[in-house]
Amino acid sequence: FLLLSHLLNAPGILLLQLCRLIKLTRYFPAFNMLADVLHYESESLIVSVVLMFIVVIFASVGIYVFEHNIQPDVFGSIPRAMWWAIVTLTTVGYGDVTPITPAGKIFATFITLAGVGLVSLPAGIIASGFTEQLRIRRKRFEMKVEQLLDDDGKLSNADLSKLEEDRKILGLNKEGADLIISEIQRSASKK
Repeated sequence: FLLLSHLLNAPGILLLQLCRLIKLTRYFPAFNMLADVLHYESESLIVSVVLMFIVVIFASVGIYVFEHNIQPDVFGSIPRAMWWAIVTLTTVGYGDVTPITPAGKIFATFITLAGVGLVSLPAGIIASGFTEQLRIRRKRFEMKVEQLLDDDGKLSNADLSKLEEDRKILGLNKEGADLIISEIQRSASKK
């Protein structure tokens, strides 16, 4: 019993229990959109992660070369220099480890500037993916509205109910869906 109690209080088990919160995502269609974005943009995201890894290695080796003789306790090995590289590239900059040589400071300046671009790269990929997914979902909704209007030129209560279900599945907001419906109805009535 004591062993089981100890295991249940272990930080790893606690983290696993927190992962159960992921189940809540099924109740929010926006998380489905995030999953679609991550799926469709996975190649671009993998390339950006690999690029980040390469730059972390480059930054670690570079700062090691410039600082290991002056600060062997902090930059005595490339793996120890990786902490500085990651903190600098992500622009967190805790300040616990800093270069003190002029060459190290100049190198750190370039690494910091590179970090701004590297951190924003995955964010930009995900943001553009969200925009594209939203455009695709709106287009799908437009096509469904047009299809229902083609049948008899009007939207019945059953049609509106079906469109409401589709709207929720696609993760579109009510106002945007209503705007799409009214625009398509307006353009259909002009024909």
